Amino acid sequence: MNKAEFLAIINKELSVLQDSEISDIAGEYSQHIDMKISEGMTEEEAINTLGNIDELIDGILEAYHVNSNVATGFNGFFGKRLKNGKEKEVTPKNTYNEEKNNMLKRKFRDVSAVIMKWLRKILILLFTTATGLSVLFMLFMTGVCIVLLTRGYPLSGVMLVLVGSVLILGAAAIFFYRMLTRRPIKVARINQIICIMLIAGVLLGGIGTGMALAEYSSYEYISDVYLPDSDIITRSVDYEVSSIDIIRNIYADNIIKTLTIESAYPELCEIISDVRVPKDHISAEVTYFAEEKEVMQPRFYRNESGKSLYLYSGLDASDVSILEYKDLMLNNLREHKFGRYCVGKVTGIAIRVNPESEFSVLIK
Repeated sequence: MNKAEFLAIINKELSVLQDSEISDIAGEYSQHIDMKISEGMTEEEAINTLGNIDELIDGILEAYHVNSNVATGFNGFFGKRLKNGKEKEVTPKNTYNEEKNNMLKRKFRDVSAVIMKWLRKILILLFTTATGLSVLFMLFMTGVCIVLLTRGYPLSGVMLVLVGSVLILGAAAIFFYRMLTRRPIKVARINQIICIMLIAGVLLGGIGTGMALAEYSSYEYISDVYLPDSDIITRSVDYEVSSIDIIRNIYADNIIKTLTIESAYPELCEIISDVRVPKDHISAEVTYFAEEKEVMQPRFYRNESGKSLYLYSGLDASDVSILEYKDLMLNNLREHKFGRYCVGKVTGIAIRVNPESEFSVLIK
């Protein structure tokens, strides 16, 4: 029986009811059949979900307080009279309202089912897309690891972890795609493939993690690493001390003159007596381990307070890029070594003062 035949029987057997009632009932069953067809059923399968049609009609007539035998026997002229004449008093108002409420509830359930169905499809589509893109990214990174492996980099463990991730994410993508399409495929066979991919992915991931830990635990730390052209460099600066640079303190009628020098490296500063330095001068000699481009001329500045001098060391590594360490880093990785990659540094500051100068020097 197809949909048209089913609806024709419904209209014929319920002809004792009002036309609006028949239209509502037929419309409801038509929507039910259409919904089942959209889910993949045939018209006949959708109609079979409603049960026996005779029992269905008897139930509807009973809900409207109409005797099914009478309705069947007077389906002709007298049936029309029942619908249009004064004798039509078979549908109490409260029963009609109850049936209408039941129909609204069923329609609400049908609409809710459709909404949930599409929400489910959207979520599955999002998961499928995300896992598919993740698989592509993992494949890309696996290709990168293969190239680096051929160049001698210890990345075999990382590559196995990536291959395991590809298998796990691929199994998830197949699972979500199967749920999304609902195609008539061999479910058992697909489930076997998904299980094999998951087990293989977890196994390869575990092996790869162990190999990676073993590889990196064998690395040797080589402490600080500087640019290959770094060397010991020395720069000097002289400064004429004026009276405003000196702080005078009186202790027991003695005037003590002090020159305070501030530096970013006070722990590296050393005061040295040197008769070659004029009495009213000081000299600073800064030693670096750096490249020439990292070193500028050191200078003395008078602080705004006027109570001390500031010694600028002259080291400026702001132009040094990490790319300049690229070859060092890659070579060390191939040799299972790693370290802290550093820019140039100040290794010592010698502040020379004439021992006969009238002032003493204080480093901060």
